[in-house]
Amino acid sequence: MKRKALSLVLFITLCLVGSASIAEEKFEPNDLRNFIKTEMKNWNVPALEPLLEAGIARVHEKAIQLTSYLVDLTDVVLLPLGFELASPRDPARRGAHVSLRHENAYQINRALIEEMSVLPDFREPDNIRLGLSPLYTSYTDIWIAIDRIRQVVVEKRFERYSNKRLSIS
Repeated sequence: MKRKALSLVLFITLCLVGSASIAEEKFEPNDLRNFIKTEMKNWNVPALEPLLEAGIARVHEKAIQLTSYLVDLTDVVLLPLGFELASPRDPARRGAHVSLRHENAYQINRALIEEMSVLPDFREPDNIRLGLSPLYTSYTDIWIAIDRIRQVVVEKRFERYSNKRLSIS
């Protein structure tokens, strides 16, 4: 059962992070639903219903649209503030997250978490990674996040935070 659960997680991950073409080579559109019905019939998996209802292709397309919108906003709002796009511009090479570089990325990341209710992921040496779940992230959510990042930099809120790394950020 553990191996089957791992297969399900791998399948969902491949589909959501932009590798749908890999998943499509091995799975038909109803395979995930059939897998759950036959192999996981004793599991309680209501959390997967939104994914099953939406379908992998639609979820993948929304991920592309959301990340493209985030990239466009980054170009207009954040590049003038010293940010650089670290993720590929080509949506076919980008998953459901976007990485932004900034010389004060760690401190900006801390300010976003502590003061702005934005939960990015910091990656060494200077990357702020924003993960977008296509099932529940809206375009408004992205606009708000970009505006909060802008606020942290313009108002210099990040200067309140040390560059010393915490064990978990």
